[in-house]
Amino acid sequence: MLIFIKKIAAILIIALWGYQHRSAPVQPRQQIISAGIYEFRLPDGLSHSRARGSDGQAGCLYNDSLVIYYGCGPYVSDLPETPSEFFASNEWYGNALNHIISKGLFSGGPRPDIQLLDYYPVYNDCKRPQYIVVCRYNETVFEVPVQLPEHMRDYIFRADTMHRQYRKLVFPKEGTEGRCGIWIDPQDSLLSETYGPLSFIAPDGRTSQRKVLLQLMGSVRIKSVYL
Repeated sequence: MLIFIKKIAAILIIALWGYQHRSAPVQPRQQIISAGIYEFRLPDGLSHSRARGSDGQAGCLYNDSLVIYYGCGPYVSDLPETPSEFFASNEWYGNALNHIISKGLFSGGPRPDIQLLDYYPVYNDCKRPQYIVVCRYNETVFEVPVQLPEHMRDYIFRADTMHRQYRKLVFPKEGTEGRCGIWIDPQDSLLSETYGPLSFIAPDGRTSQRKVLLQLMGSVRIKSVYL
């Protein structure tokens, strides 16, 4: 009798285990999209289409209410610069050069070595964002005003570094029109120069587009074979 009860108990345990595993919903895996040296997860609710002739380097993500274009390589669609990118590209140099010439500190010859020490914003009623750059020429430290490009005043920028990538999120300020997007570039300069960045561009800055862009930014990785 005891053996019979043990057999019944074993059968019930096996049956219960099987029921639990049959009834548990199977979670579908998110599709992994490959683009050049990058890969990312396709967000739920979106379809994916590759651009013809792009060799997997470009395409679009879409549903009935939004579309986001992506591409990677040296010639992908660019996004507005952040202030830090603007100053890193030496756009301030002309203002500083004019200053040392006007003050009689430089009268000609080879291109003078002017160092950028710092920069900070000035909040006033000017139509364009204005910064003060702090520079050094020889032993002289001086400040000069620099205005950022007109289009930069209409955007909000978020930038960081994660997973060996420089990541930038750009979207228009409330009440302004403009595209939004993300820009991802390897921190490894050789990878960046060889393969280029990855960008996702949405035609407008709706909240729904921004949410999807944030999901994409969090899922992008450089393929392990390149690391």
